[in-house]
Amino acid sequence: MAYVALAAVAEPPWKVMVHESLLPGVLGTWQEMGRIAESIRRDRANTDVEALADLLTYPTPSVRREEFVDRLRYGLVSPFHYQGNPPKVEKLCDPIVHVWRIANRGHTFGDCKNMTALSGALASSAGIPIRLHAMKTRGEDGPFTHVRAEALTLSGWRSLDFQGNSEFPGHFYRRV
Repeated sequence: MAYVALAAVAEPPWKVMVHESLLPGVLGTWQEMGRIAESIRRDRANTDVEALADLLTYPTPSVRREEFVDRLRYGLVSPFHYQGNPPKVEKLCDPIVHVWRIANRGHTFGDCKNMTALSGALASSAGIPIRLHAMKTRGEDGPFTHVRAEALTLSGWRSLDFQGNSEFPGHFYRRV
């Protein structure tokens, strides 16, 4: 899949944040969500981010937000490959890095935080309000283990995570 509308540059705009440790528990979750939100705000006005959002939601930027969100979510299934991080290392690439990889290699990779940053920036570039949603999967006292971006539509908040919309027992939100 070629994305001709995107600028293919020789050197990637590498901005990768690698964090060896985070604060424990909810404070660490809040800290990581803050980093994701910062990367979304920084890259959502980038013209290549806007161009990729247009391409993934083609043929129209959609008259309905629900349709735009669905097209965006399903448009990322092919070019985004989930890849976990080593234990105790949190790696977050700015959305523009993922856009560069898709434009130049046809795909990108990362964990749920990277998917959240990319999908959040793409939706936000189209003027759609988003929020970040951290969830627990290991009981009430366990850590938050998954994060996703959600877009505000006329029918409420809708997930931008193509892995599924299953609900988890614990929830933690942060508005971007």
